[in-house]
Amino acid sequence: MVQVKARTIQPKEADDEAAWIQKVAAKAVRQAKGTVRQLRMLPADMVNGRARTLSVDGNAYEWIAVFLLDHGHRA
Repeated sequence: MVQVKARTIQPKEADDEAAWIQKVAAKAVRQAKGTVRQLRMLPADMVNGRARTLSVDGNAYEWIAVFLLDHGHRA
C-alpha cells in the first residue's frame, strides 16, 4: 500500500519540518491501514494501467505500507 504526501509550502525551520514529517508519516500509515482493512472486509475491482479490471481481495495478500514524501528543498 503506497501513500504519497507532498509539501506544498516553503519548508520551515528544521525542528518544525521534523514535526511536520512525523505528523504526515503517522497520517499516511493510518490511511494505509484503513485501506487494507477496507479491502479485507470487501474485495474491490480495480483497473490497472492497461485497462484490465482486477479483483483485489485484501485477505489474499500480505501488506506493507510505504510512505513517499515529496518534500521541497530550501532555496
